Amino acid sequence: MSDDTFAKWILNAGSIGSWTLDHKIAHGGMGIVFLGKKTNIHGEEDRAAIKIMTPETFQDPQARQLFRHEFDVLSRISTPYIPSVVDSGIAPYKSGNDSFELLWFAMEEIKGGSLDDELRKHGKLSPDEWNRLAHDLFSAIAEAHENGIIHKDIKPANIGRFSRRSVLLDFGGASFVNIDDPGDIGVMTLPYAAPEQHDFDTRPEDLPFEVDLFAAGVTLVEAATGRLPWKMPSNVTMNEYAKANPQLVKAIPAKQLVLAYVLEQKTTVAPDLTGMTSEQVDLVRPLLVAEPRQRGSAQDVLSKLQESASIEPGKSSETTAQRMGKIRSDKERPLRKLTTMWALAVFGGFFGIDRFYAGNIGTGLLKMFTIGGYGVWAFIDAFAVGSGQAKDKWGRAFVGSDNDVALVAKWRVLAAVIAAVLCIGLVVWSQLNRSTNG
Repeated sequence: MSDDTFAKWILNAGSIGSWTLDHKIAHGGMGIVFLGKKTNIHGEEDRAAIKIMTPETFQDPQARQLFRHEFDVLSRISTPYIPSVVDSGIAPYKSGNDSFELLWFAMEEIKGGSLDDELRKHGKLSPDEWNRLAHDLFSAIAEAHENGIIHKDIKPANIGRFSRRSVLLDFGGASFVNIDDPGDIGVMTLPYAAPEQHDFDTRPEDLPFEVDLFAAGVTLVEAATGRLPWKMPSNVTMNEYAKANPQLVKAIPAKQLVLAYVLEQKTTVAPDLTGMTSEQVDLVRPLLVAEPRQRGSAQDVLSKLQESASIEPGKSSETTAQRMGKIRSDKERPLRKLTTMWALAVFGGFFGIDRFYAGNIGTGLLKMFTIGGYGVWAFIDAFAVGSGQAKDKWGRAFVGSDNDVALVAKWRVLAAVIAAVLCIGLVVWSQLNRSTNG
């Protein structure tokens, strides 16, 4: 059964454990992630991301170990900056003559996109956004390291961006330090990998905590500048490198040549930090040194961030996507104000003077669609009648009796009150928006 067929089958089944499956969210190497819902004891809806092994991966012993490994890693961590595990279980599965059990676990629902998506769509972060990203990222790393866990694959694609925080994702390749765990694998993403990860002779559990600091440093450079601190080689560059190092070409497999080139760049060439502020450079430069022990610890970096005046721990960050939406909102605000005033004018006019106007539908529609709105014309009519005028500028009779004139006079006072309240309300609203967004 293909993964797509399995996804349809599990959705048709409708549930797993106590969770009702809504739709597929993502498809990873070890399983499929669905949105799950259930009703809690208070009658409220709980939502979670349900990760389920596919039949194909379940039949692979190593894949089962990796799946359990990710669950074990996430279960040991409790922080707002790493998704928490809320449930898990084993579900029976039968297809034809084959029957076995599926592993699954439920995580905190991940809303929003990744940092990688944000950088591609909106470009580099502002200094304030960058500071808050750094705070959230190192809060996650410090908590993981405190629990003896190394992520090993920190990069923008593995950082979720929320309205309130950034979250470190994908612990499928993480390692327990100094523990021989069969689920450990040598995972890395080349542009973000620390120099010590380039050595495939090093066992995953023997890698130091500092590999995460290096990857976080590269990530923060990209977030601040929109590019990597070391440029990845092109085919032309690799051909020139191979010609300049014939002995190396003979000594290592061809697929490892690019690893050797990138390792040489990271250990001999200074990172390109152009475009970063002096405070950002001071924070990031120590993280990108070749010697792991010189990078410090995640807690050291977090302390520096917390001591900075520009960081207030516990406060939420505003993503670039939200900031762009806010800019668009600022541009739209005058139009929204005009629309609001027009709508209020229409409302006021409908219940105002023209209820008692001895005219016809045509003149009423003319007022409604005239710039300023139906209600504004109603205010003009009310003041005109109150001033003793019998006709408006169009030569139309306002009212047809003395009683109507008296009633209109009362509406003139109400119209003045409505206009005053509307003006005061708009001024107060404008000041509140300015103080909130400023």
